[in-house]
Amino acid sequence: MIPVVVGSIALVAAGYGLKKYLNDESFFESDVFSTLEEDENDDTDALSSFDVIKKTLENSTLKEVFLALGEIKNLPLELSIKPLQSYKETAIDLPLNDENLAILKSFCDVLEKVKSLLNTLLDELDMFVVRENDYSKYNHEEKEKMQELVLLVKTLQEVLSLPLTFDHVTINRAVKRGYEKLKHFEAI
Repeated sequence: MIPVVVGSIALVAAGYGLKKYLNDESFFESDVFSTLEEDENDDTDALSSFDVIKKTLENSTLKEVFLALGEIKNLPLELSIKPLQSYKETAIDLPLNDENLAILKSFCDVLEKVKSLLNTLLDELDMFVVRENDYSKYNHEEKEKMQELVLLVKTLQEVLSLPLTFDHVTINRAVKRGYEKLKHFEAI
């Protein structure tokens, strides 16, 4: 009988302590709950950052490239680039697990570096165009820079036009290969 009484008292005391702990607001403000919220924010932040950098590249940097190249006379056909249609937003139904988030974050890093490289190449191109806008009069080094810029833009267009996922579970292998190609450009 005594073990039942002592057990009942212990059970009541534990229940009272648990009730008091759960009623305390600081429990719900603890790291356990804030970490879960931060993880959800990181997930959506990675996806939105990816979309923002893609749109920034499309709406400013790539348009600047097309405008600059349009000012150059006698540009060989292999160096002409046509703007592609607007790039699609990232598929939201992609599960944002640790692997996909890490890949998206690395893609954002690559795109930021590509944007920086494109801006550097655009600055050089601006100097060429201001000095001389006839491609046939460019020296060998200037022509190589033009080829590098065009190859980078074509690779970037290819990568941005691919769907991020085919199966709505994993990131498309062609996209991964494309980002690897982008990493190999000078200064990335």
